[in-house]
Amino acid sequence: STLGDELAEQLPRFDLQQRPVTTLAALALARGAGNEAVTDRDRSRLCKQLGPSAGQTVEWWEGTSAACALPGTGAPRTLTLAANRTAGAAHVGQLALRAELMLLRRAYAHHYDEYGVGLEEMQQAVGEVRTVVEDYSKLLPPSLVHA
Repeated sequence: STLGDELAEQLPRFDLQQRPVTTLAALALARGAGNEAVTDRDRSRLCKQLGPSAGQTVEWWEGTSAACALPGTGAPRTLTLAANRTAGAAHVGQLALRAELMLLRRAYAHHYDEYGVGLEEMQQAVGEVRTVVEDYSKLLPPSLVHA
């Protein structure tokens, strides 16, 4: 198995609601002093696993400098992926729902109040998180939003 295969196997293709995940942008960084190169097959497999629109959104960096060989010379070759994907929206939506329910019951509100964070500020913050979740939902095909 190659670096691309190992990384691709870790990527979810569907979110918590079983909707296909869309990738907005991604950066893949190959590091280490090993001599295993990122192959066209690795790139193709990773783009396929990233899902819709990923083909044009993955930027590839191959670190060959001494700084990229850290933590030390001879370190195994690694492939790191940073990706902005819609998969996280369902998770964050669940967290926001839990926070809303806790705020309705004023759970722990007195602790935050001691440090100058009032109930209104917390409700506003949860509202902003909800807006982000809704924005990510708009990126899904319309047929999947209410699935």
